[in-house]
Amino acid sequence: MHQIPTSIFMLGMATTVFFWAHIVFALTVRFSVRHDRRVVSALFASDQPPGLILYKSYQMRVKLFFPWVVARELDEQSKLLRVLLWSARLAGTGLIVAFLLMVGDFVYLASSGA
Repeated sequence: MHQIPTSIFMLGMATTVFFWAHIVFALTVRFSVRHDRRVVSALFASDQPPGLILYKSYQMRVKLFFPWVVARELDEQSKLLRVLLWSARLAGTGLIVAFLLMVGDFVYLASSGA
């Protein structure tokens, strides 16, 4: 039986932690600004997709994962809400980076015959 390399395991765990942290922070932000349509449309993906099924999107816009993108819609919101948004943004960025590193590690290990 083969054993999972430690690097794959650690990157998988980091990806999982970043994923759940991002989900919790994003849902908290979404719940906190649910009544302000301007903020919701600026921070989250399309709220009403075309089609018969109507649902609310809880997925943040990908552009917010880049630290240099400014979210001006939260300037008048509380400091706690801005901290939660930054936490969601950093967790989303960490998720993407950890996932790409894990895929790169898979490719490296597969190509090296490990």
